[in-house]
Order: sequence, then structure tokens, then C-alpha cells
Amino acid sequence: MRLPLLAAIMTAAGAIALGAATPAFAVGMPQLDASNPLLWWQLVWGAVIFVVLYVLLSRSALPKVAGVLATRAARIESDLDAARDAKREADEAGRTMHEERR
Repeated sequence: MRLPLLAAIMTAAGAIALGAATPAFAVGMPQLDASNPLLWWQLVWGAVIFVVLYVLLSRSALPKVAGVLATRAARIESDLDAARDAKREADEAGRTMHEERR
């Protein structure tokens, strides 16, 4: 949990540093103009919203998705086992029928 959160924070910090350190990018893109005072608040609020959404989703929705995937994998495995058993029985029945015909 802490490692992805740390990665998210470092990514946001990198985006802020990139916006501050590279004014050459702002020449053709007004959204990256560092002289605009709204840019910094947009970056801060964007990072805050990202972290909040990440924490909420990682604690509520993602465990449910992981549970559904685990249940699905178990069901697929049991269905494959049942199919293997049915094939084995069908092969044995076919072999027995073929031997009885001879």
C-alpha cells in the first residue's frame, strides 16, 4: 500500500518539478505556462484529488475486483477439472464400446 502511494506522490512531485523546470515547453502550450498563478493550484489540487481517489479505490473497489477475479479463476479451474474428468470418462466409454464391438 505504501509503495504505490509513494510512487503516486513522487510522480506528482515530478510533474510539478517538470512544470517549473522547463519553461521552454510553455512556449507553444499555454497550459504549461508557469507564470500563470492558476497552474500551481491546478497541479496541487490535481495531486490531492489523485491521492484521495487512489486511497478510496484501493481500499474499497479494488479488493472487490480482486475477489471477483479470484472467484472467477477458481470457477474456471473447477470447470476445467470437470471437463477433464468428463473427457476421461468419455474416452473410457468409447474404448470399452470399441472393445465390445470386436
